[in-house]
Amino acid sequence: KLGNPVVERYREAEERPKAFEELGRRLQHYTKIIEEYKNQSADYLHITATDMEKVEKCVRETMEWMNNAMNLQAKQHLDQNPVVYVRDIKAQLSALDGSCHRIVTQPKPKVDSPKSDKPVNGMNHNDDLKDEKNKSVPTSQQNGKCQPTDKETIDMDFD
Repeated sequence: KLGNPVVERYREAEERPKAFEELGRRLQHYTKIIEEYKNQSADYLHITATDMEKVEKCVRETMEWMNNAMNLQAKQHLDQNPVVYVRDIKAQLSALDGSCHRIVTQPKPKVDSPKSDKPVNGMNHNDDLKDEKNKSVPTSQQNGKCQPTDKETIDMDFD
């Protein structure tokens, strides 16, 4: 009864700075992405402005929460129960990731390249078609049609 609260406060005092540090790093990561978006980085131009505003709002709110929690915790003595627990910090971190990660990691839309008449392997596509027409192909095999003048006719029984 007497030792458990002391052990819990000690454990919280040891783990809380690491949790705040992780949350701070994640906030910096998303802030950097927001800045790159504002600087029109090609990596994030495909994200809509409303989605990026959501990320910015979430980052701002989480940063305010973290600063308030750190200030309140700094006022507490080590022999008092903590104002903010590690589980609360982890919950904020997962909420931040849940709302921001899927937005900033959206894949770029695939752009269909228009077909052009640029030569491929040094030859133009139209040159290939001309070469095919100039080849000597028996008339019975052109366009997959059978010619009635074929000398070899196979009689088939149809059921």
